[in-house]
Amino acid sequence: HTRYISVTGVQTCALPISYLALPEMPSDLRRVVEEIGRRHRSDREKLNAFIAYIRANCNYRLAPHVIPPGEDATEYFLLRKRQGWCVHFASALAVMCRLAGIPARVISGYVSGTVDHLTGTTRITDRDAHAWIEARPDGGAWEAFDATPTANSPLLRAPVIAWEATEKLAGFGAWL
Repeated sequence: HTRYISVTGVQTCALPISYLALPEMPSDLRRVVEEIGRRHRSDREKLNAFIAYIRANCNYRLAPHVIPPGEDATEYFLLRKRQGWCVHFASALAVMCRLAGIPARVISGYVSGTVDHLTGTTRITDRDAHAWIEARPDGGAWEAFDATPTANSPLLRAPVIAWEATEKLAGFGAWL
């Protein structure tokens, strides 16, 4: 399993409204979220159902695509094109959570890396870049969730997040 480490820690103060804020969203997308949400009671159940929906209906693909003028990017990914990379999956999950009243934020960073067992170092490249979300289901602490289908993602190769390897770099953690 891929592990995610939050550099923000547990937030104990009141949440800024921005973790629920959304622009006007298309009705088709709202309808999908409401339909899934009606079948589940807790935020955690809804969140897991959103992940299952995204994974069942969308394919991981690195080839870029152009969003037609006037289309909402999330709706286009989830309901029309159904192809994208980790940023699309993370954004879609965050939007679905927020539409359901679950605080969520998109996180980007690095996963995996290539371990050099002789030196004990990990080499991290842009191939290790990844995006996922953090959400607060049922009013709990921030937790990591990932809708990207791991079987199709070359980015999720190992259960080590790059933070573990890069935190030792001089000054790296100071600006995070």
